[in-house]
Amino acid sequence: MNVKKNLVLLIATLLFITNVSAETLRIEKINQSSYALIGEIGGRTYENQALNANYGAIVTNDGVVLIDSGASEKGAEFINKEVQKVTGKKIRWVINTGSWIS
Repeated sequence: MNVKKNLVLLIATLLFITNVSAETLRIEKINQSSYALIGEIGGRTYENQALNANYGAIVTNDGVVLIDSGASEKGAEFINKEVQKVTGKKIRWVINTGSWIS
C-alpha cells in the first residue's frame, strides 16, 4: 500500500514539474513570420529545462527556421512542440548562435 501511495505522489510531482516548466517560455508574435520565444532570466535548472535564454522562429513557405535550440534535449523538444503549436509547421532548419564547448 505504501509503495502505491509513493508512486502516486511521484507521478503527481513529475506532472507538477512539467507544468511549471511549460510556463518558463513565453512566445510573442513579432510579425506575420517571426516569433520571439522568451525564457526566464534565472539560471539553468532541471525545472526550467535549461530554457533561460531567448530563441527565435522564422516561418517560411517550406518550414520554420529556429534560432537557437536550447541547452538540453528536453528543452529542445519543448521548443519544437511550442513552435509547431503556434506556426502549424515543422522546424526544418536550426541556427545555433553560440556554444559553451571550448
